[in-house]
Amino acid sequence: MNTDLATIQPQTILFTVTEKTIRSTTQGYLSLTSRDEAKAARQIVVKLRTTCDKEHKAAKEESLRECQRIDARKRELLSIIEPVETYLNDVEDGYKKAEEKIQADKRAAIVEERKQSLERIGWSAADFPVGDLASFSDTEFTDFRQRTAVAVGDKKVRDRKAREEREKLDAERAELDAQRAALDAAQSELRAKQSEIDRAERERLAAIAKTKEDERHAARLKELRPDYGRLIGVAEDLARLDVPTVSPAGEYARAQIVAALQLAYETCGRVLDGMVR
Repeated sequence: MNTDLATIQPQTILFTVTEKTIRSTTQGYLSLTSRDEAKAARQIVVKLRTTCDKEHKAAKEESLRECQRIDARKRELLSIIEPVETYLNDVEDGYKKAEEKIQADKRAAIVEERKQSLERIGWSAADFPVGDLASFSDTEFTDFRQRTAVAVGDKKVRDRKAREEREKLDAERAELDAQRAALDAAQSELRAKQSEIDRAERERLAAIAKTKEDERHAARLKELRPDYGRLIGVAEDLARLDVPTVSPAGEYARAQIVAALQLAYETCGRVLDGMVR
């Protein structure tokens, strides 16, 4: 298609039914009251409307075709223009990116130089946060560096005092711990000595008590010796008793007497043992 876009003229849409025709035809229709006249008039109006609809539809279809022709021509023209525009944009972008890189490198160099300058006076980003160092003018940076130097000095003083205070507290704490450990050791030693003293005292008292008990037992034995001698004779007499042999009829009674004598002898033995214990 070789049609130049500038040569395309808008099509004038003409209706065979004009406004003048409609007005002259329908003049007086709004005052009709007769049924027959209204019906005939309506048929005429319908004819006018359908004619307008048909012509409108045909005109729209032609307009659509015209729009399609215009769009196609536009695409042809843009297919020529856009590659050129794209190339030129790429050229411009290349220069722009190169300029941006130069500026970025320059800013990075400024930031690094100023950062090193600040670090030489003891500055650190953690202690003294700062924004974009490249955004300062030379005068502003000089002023900022001077103020930072003062702040760094003040911080060093505060840090030294805080460190000395911590060291003092640590030393005092260590001394207290050593004193507490020495006190615990002394108390442990005292408890051990007291435990040994208590054990020796218990052994001494036990020995004294045993001695007294032995003395009491010896005195009691001495006191009971005459009675013990006489009473043991009773047991010996029971042991020497001889139960005579009897007839079978008296054997049961004899067995009962023998058992009673044996029980009496054993009872005497337990009683006598109890006397001397």
